[in-house]
Amino acid sequence: MSKLLRLLKNPLVMIIPVILLLAFVWHQYTGAQSQINVSQTNILPNGGLDELDAHGFPTGWRLSPASAGVTATTIAGYDSPRLLVITNSSDTPGANTSLTSPLVSVETGQQYLYKGFYKSTVPFNLILRANYRDGTQKLTIVGQYNSNQQWATDSYLFKPDNAIQTVQFVYSFATKGELQIDNNYLEPNPSDVYQLSQPTLTTNLVPNPALASSDGTTPDGWDSFTSGDQQTTANYVTNDGTPYLRTQVSNYKNGEAKWEYTPISIQGNQAFEFQVTYRSDSPIDVIAEYVLSSGQRQFATVATLLPAKDWTTYSGTFEAPAGASSLLASVVLHGNGTMAMKDYAVYDISKPGARTWERPLVSLTFDDGWQSAYVNGVPLLDEYGFKATFYLNPSALDTSVFVSSDEVTALEKDGHELASHGYEHLDFTTLNKSSINYQLEHAYQYFKQVRNEQTIDFATPFGGTDSQVTSYARKYYASLRSTQSGLNTRQNFNPYNLLVLYIGRDTTPATIADALSEAKTNNGWLILVYHRIDTITQGDPVTSPTKFQQQLDVLKKSNLTVMPVSSALREIDRQS
Repeated sequence: MSKLLRLLKNPLVMIIPVILLLAFVWHQYTGAQSQINVSQTNILPNGGLDELDAHGFPTGWRLSPASAGVTATTIAGYDSPRLLVITNSSDTPGANTSLTSPLVSVETGQQYLYKGFYKSTVPFNLILRANYRDGTQKLTIVGQYNSNQQWATDSYLFKPDNAIQTVQFVYSFATKGELQIDNNYLEPNPSDVYQLSQPTLTTNLVPNPALASSDGTTPDGWDSFTSGDQQTTANYVTNDGTPYLRTQVSNYKNGEAKWEYTPISIQGNQAFEFQVTYRSDSPIDVIAEYVLSSGQRQFATVATLLPAKDWTTYSGTFEAPAGASSLLASVVLHGNGTMAMKDYAVYDISKPGARTWERPLVSLTFDDGWQSAYVNGVPLLDEYGFKATFYLNPSALDTSVFVSSDEVTALEKDGHELASHGYEHLDFTTLNKSSINYQLEHAYQYFKQVRNEQTIDFATPFGGTDSQVTSYARKYYASLRSTQSGLNTRQNFNPYNLLVLYIGRDTTPATIADALSEAKTNNGWLILVYHRIDTITQGDPVTSPTKFQQQLDVLKKSNLTVMPVSSALREIDRQS
């Protein structure tokens, strides 16, 4: 007992627990304050890329080809111990570089969110490799990303079917350049996520999608097609288990090469999903070719696919233009290379009811609350009689180069819409859930007070959005607008995935005129996104007052109805 009393009187006995308690509290505090999006339930082994093998490569990850340059780099001041830098130094077209994650087991019925940080000087694909219980595998493109010099995130929300045992994630790019990644995680049953509705797929409209052949030389109903100056070899391959179509082009100067089926009879403004499984050592284009009721042909590029060494599945959606009577969706080579195709599918995913809205609409929007947009832009809006939507960050008000509180009041009084751009101008996809909620809620409370309305619209800073950001946006806002390009139509409309025409320094009046014409022809809703309206045109996005006036003049002459986002949403809602 005396030894115990002497021990308890020792100052270290009391100090050590206090230190441990303070350390725990500090850990909890800094963890709560950290804005970085990380998962506490990550099941992806070495997702942070911090465990290295004897060769200095992240344990469990696989690089192909092994000759590609890769380093696990420690950066001073960076939150994570290391990040991975992958370099493709080859000038050879189609020289794929891919990084594959460790295997991770998944369970049927659970939902999973994959997420990671990246910077890239090249476009790349995020691919899901599903490994089935029968030993087969399937690679599916789940994200197509452009180069980005700022840290951004890639993500994918999915539910595996009951035949999938394990999954892996593959980063793949095929041009000379560099990709940096870090803090990748796979979270089971994530809370606060929202999956955009997926269309129901019924009948495959492609004739003879299995590529069956009566004579063993060409699939029934299929033919190879070549135009221009090039040397092309087309083959129907049947000795590889499943029949597929192969096209090889050399000495290319111009034109195209492809396989095509008998065009499908359609109606204007039908919506479709196209699927194909391909291999290629060159970039290839997915092209939708229409014949209009006038007899004219119209072409639209649905996607450009990066080279893929292994069979890889792509799917994408598109909408036929007004007056279309037939459709051919095909995969096309526009250069030297070899491609192989199978599993063609076209599904009608049109919504029931009217194909289009009653009339075309246009909305003018301004991001960030630049004072130049107020000083130089609003007088021109008044001159033309247009009302716009201004997406503002409350934290930036009354600061240099941004609008003041009095100017915000004047905008509201003048009939313009005030909308949320988040409390601060941050990429919300990089934030943890509590920070996303804080940013969106505090901004909502500000706009609810200044507008005295329950319904507020929202645009994401930097255009960054994903299933988590959407989930929180739906709690507070009537809509979500990023910077994803496109025309909003009745067929593709989702209030939490509004499409836009992004206006930059070099946008011409002709570009505006073409977009307005498309909106008019298809009774679509065109949303124009502006930032600065400034005589100082260095940097982007910025539009000079002269160009802005020219664009407004084109808009005025179109005679299309111009209204703020909230008004357009109300009109669209009445037609649903």
